[in-house]
Amino acid sequence: MENKVLTIFGIDFHIKASPDIMRLLTFDFKNFNKVENELCKKAIFIEQTNNPTKYSFTRLVWKSERYNIFESKNHRLISYANGDEILVDFSTDKFEVYSVDHVFLHEMIYLIILSRLGKILDLIGVHKIHGMSCVYEDNLYSFIGASNVGKSTLLLNLLSNYNIKVFSDDLLFLNSNLVCYIFPLRVGIPKDYDITSMAFDGLSQVLRRRFGLKELADPSNYLPEKQTMALKELFLLKKGHGCSVRKSTFLEKFSYLMKYLCIGFDTPIIFEIFWQTGISDFFRKLKIFLLRMKLMIYIFSKVDFKTIEYENEEQLKETATRLMNLNSN
Repeated sequence: MENKVLTIFGIDFHIKASPDIMRLLTFDFKNFNKVENELCKKAIFIEQTNNPTKYSFTRLVWKSERYNIFESKNHRLISYANGDEILVDFSTDKFEVYSVDHVFLHEMIYLIILSRLGKILDLIGVHKIHGMSCVYEDNLYSFIGASNVGKSTLLLNLLSNYNIKVFSDDLLFLNSNLVCYIFPLRVGIPKDYDITSMAFDGLSQVLRRRFGLKELADPSNYLPEKQTMALKELFLLKKGHGCSVRKSTFLEKFSYLMKYLCIGFDTPIIFEIFWQTGISDFFRKLKIFLLRMKLMIYIFSKVDFKTIEYENEEQLKETATRLMNLNSN
């Protein structure tokens, strides 16, 4: 086993894992050693174990076809149907992950990092939106929409044809003053998209049980100098009829922010560890929801919205040109 401390926004993730898993995680988060934003100090411990837990649990709190959840005091055991396990000690923020499947181990440790990061930042007023952001001529372009709606395809079209920098892919973090923080995860590459002419610094693959096999590219050569930028304009991506860039309706603004900010649709999270039993966690979740609602109202009043509607991939390429023309004007 190898030991490594991964720091994101000042939060230290102490990881103990096999060399193969550590190599994958190092590549996942390699660009965060360049991120200087320190938002809070906290330590999280994640350990890959070689044996199932020896803890004895008697209280079953959740049962489903995919997994059962047991609890005892501050401990939680998530027992998956295929024999995989996650043991959580909420009192020390320690996670022990057991599996003979390295794909599962990598995915779970990766998602534990993003799940705990999101919850910790939520509680200090820094919230995440499922979306993509890029920088062009000192302007931040942010796009939100459902999974597989075309965010990564649009980003790659922009990178291919314009002097675009990658600010974030998949997650956008921002505070109550609409300050956005760079989040340089790897960029998702849609199936059959040709990136041979692009300057990505290495490729890898990850197998997600929900989304299948996904190819990812390291955006090191496309990162901007600025690590914080103000959110001034938000683009809502949707598939429809024709190709257009127009002002968003009130209903579009409300539904997109409610889904992808307040509720958190499509954000990488492990639901089994996000919630806890007891009244204290209820009030924590209530606080998070109210903080997100407050941010949603502020975004409504301060940010310009545009809806990008398109029917096929060719029209999405045309949209990239339209966006750059709008910026020029």
